Amino acid sequence: MSSAYFFPLVARREIASGTIEFILDARGSDFSFRAGQWVDVTIIHPQFPDEDSNTRTLSIASAPEEGDQLRFAIRVGKSAYKRSLMALPLGAQLKVSRASGSFVLYDDVSRPVVFLIGGIGITPARSMVAGIVARRESRKIFLFYANRTPSEAAYLEEFVRWSKEIDLQFIPTITDSSDPTWRYERGRIDRAMIEYNLLGVADSFFYIAGPPEMVLGAWQVLHVIGVPSDDIATEEFSGY
Repeated sequence: MSSAYFFPLVARREIASGTIEFILDARGSDFSFRAGQWVDVTIIHPQFPDEDSNTRTLSIASAPEEGDQLRFAIRVGKSAYKRSLMALPLGAQLKVSRASGSFVLYDDVSRPVVFLIGGIGITPARSMVAGIVARRESRKIFLFYANRTPSEAAYLEEFVRWSKEIDLQFIPTITDSSDPTWRYERGRIDRAMIEYNLLGVADSFFYIAGPPEMVLGAWQVLHVIGVPSDDIATEEFSGY
């Protein structure tokens, strides 16, 4: 297995307000990964060189079962790296490291999975859930997904559809909008929201992903509820 790969950018699309998905073609390579893992992505010839590094760590949003296309998603920003990524022409090569990370599903399918997700932290959760859908795996899943506004909720309709195909209870919520068309939860993912939706569910394993402050807050809520630290996995998504 190679230590680095060079894959062309084959598609770029807006999947939510301020969120762009990038798709790379990994056909013909021996690249492999587990759902939920991340890679280092290097822009080889950046239009806006970064003084520190032209490499960033990105979680893979696609599942291994979805074929040879690797998906990533980022929030649009003003950093040199993000501007260079947006300016790349289709067909341009990106350098991708081997996949790493332990933010992956455990093997025991009898335990319920609970995702507490904020913003762009949805990418590893999408990878894991997409794999479960593809395998038609019998696994109970709860997915809490917080965004400021409805338009910022990436992959929303996909999760709604998947909730009708597998044992997925999808609980999206918005924290900064009075949009009258929103028919789901409102407010932050707090103790009341978690306990109400998980009533009677024991022995769950929790995955928290999102901005650092959101991850810390959710971890503290679970600690107060009495969830053991060994039953919690976290992944922070800082802006860059």
